[in-house]
Amino acid sequence: MTRQSTALIVLLTALCAATYLIVELPWRYSVVEPDVFQDQSLVDGLAHWKKSRSGVTANEDEQQLCLESATPRNVPFLIRSIPLSAEFGFLRISAESKAVRFAPGDEPWQQGHLYVRSFDDEGTWLWYWPSRLAVLAENRTWADDRLTIPVHDTVKSMRLVAYNGGHAGEFCFRNLRVEGLRERSIFTFMRYGLFVAWGTLLLWVACAVWKTRGSAVFKALLLGLGLVTVVMVVLPQPHYGRLIHPFQESLGSVVVSSEAENPHQAEAGEPSTTRGLPDSDVPPEPETEGGLRIEVPEWILERVSFEDIFHAASFLVLAFLACVAFRHVSLPVLLMVLGAASVASESFQFLLVTRSSEWGDLLADGAGLFMGIGVAGLFRLGFGLSPRKLESGPPVI
Repeated sequence: MTRQSTALIVLLTALCAATYLIVELPWRYSVVEPDVFQDQSLVDGLAHWKKSRSGVTANEDEQQLCLESATPRNVPFLIRSIPLSAEFGFLRISAESKAVRFAPGDEPWQQGHLYVRSFDDEGTWLWYWPSRLAVLAENRTWADDRLTIPVHDTVKSMRLVAYNGGHAGEFCFRNLRVEGLRERSIFTFMRYGLFVAWGTLLLWVACAVWKTRGSAVFKALLLGLGLVTVVMVVLPQPHYGRLIHPFQESLGSVVVSSEAENPHQAEAGEPSTTRGLPDSDVPPEPETEGGLRIEVPEWILERVSFEDIFHAASFLVLAFLACVAFRHVSLPVLLMVLGAASVASESFQFLLVTRSSEWGDLLADGAGLFMGIGVAGLFRLGFGLSPRKLESGPPVI
């Protein structure tokens, strides 16, 4: 590995570590409103919740609310509006939840859910906004759950939702607390400093890539795709969600499960507003009538999302272009540099209020990199583009 490649990976590692440590500072937030519900006990405030016809019980001694299991005609649920203020930059929602004698169904919605719905000024559900506070798919004792949600200008209203879609058992929660927060000035200052550091490093990498000997056409394509990737990373979640949603709908209309419908699913039926159950956390996939249909095993559909495919495809193309543009660079070196870029893209999202960083995205990026490296290796062999050593020129990345 060349010195420039080593320096790049060291700088990226240091910047990723600094970003994570600063974002996770315990004193990042100051509390504006310690209890948005104004110290109202959970049971006494039950009248403020919109409730299902049946299946909701209150335990006054332990100050807890419980939701019984679903039936074909009724899914027990609770919905409550969360008061917002212009002073809130974030909401921190915490609660304890448990599941007793619980039996989930085959669908993701057929579990115990405690989450937050966010809506814009037109009343449209922002399905891509952070939402999950607790999801219970098996028995568990009391456990703490916490979620911090940014209150962006896009968000005009929020609702706290709890429901039990399981076939059997109870889902209970207590010690519910909603706090209004805002970021401290010192953290905002450090965040902008990190923005400058990331921007400087990005410009240095772009210049180094362009100066490195290689195919000018493929270098231009690589830098162009890299710029698109950066834009997608920094794009606020509302705009990012609207941009990728049409592609997600198109893919969902083509890819279907290859397994037959589960009899339990047919018996319980799909979630519907007529039974009072909120929609699933994922936008409904349109049905395909005729046309192209790609059958995929159910276990793959349960584990691989459109986001994973999008991440993998992006880094597959990036890896392929990098390998073809710099055919004199060994594949392991390119894999390490591109892997560092993947980690950097996820780490940078820690700084963005409306984006989130997840381990699943990193795994999808890595899968795309390996596939891209493999395709590029075959491409090199097929067209006789074997690696060769540079005799002169700038240091190789």
